[in-house]
Amino acid sequence: MDSIYLILGPESALAERALTKLQAELKDEKCEVTTLFAGDTTVGDIADALAPSLFSERRALIIRDLQDLPEDNRPEIMRYIEAPDHLTTLIFVHKGGVKGKALIDAIKKVKPQIIACEALKKEAEKSEFVKTLFLDLGRKASPAAVAALVGALGNDLRELAGAVTQISAD
Repeated sequence: MDSIYLILGPESALAERALTKLQAELKDEKCEVTTLFAGDTTVGDIADALAPSLFSERRALIIRDLQDLPEDNRPEIMRYIEAPDHLTTLIFVHKGGVKGKALIDAIKKVKPQIIACEALKKEAEKSEFVKTLFLDLGRKASPAAVAALVGALGNDLRELAGAVTQISAD
């Protein structure tokens, strides 16, 4: 796994899917995972979570809703990304937009693995999303079935994902 990930964009269903995949990889690596909601952090929370392990074990920190991070906590992230620990994976989740843009720009400078979660507006993008969900669950769906599902539920990716999960289980 890379040291730093940035899940960026307003489409929460895509962000959750990306985060779930990363968490599965971390679990496979027997990684100790800490999750913080940026808006709930106080000074020192992030630095404590990123402090080197006494036992040199793999660790990960997930910071959700990065756009809500208090200004006082930003230096903790800036110090860490300048010299990341190779035994730690840091995952940022940001909903996009201009809130917290300076921090996002600073994170981008260290070249994280960026996972774009932009809204899917075209039918072809939604169809590809559904097709990929089926494949992730070890199933295949015909183009006609994918088109029918997108036609029925195409405006909400969470509903589409739920339907795919239910159909795959049946």
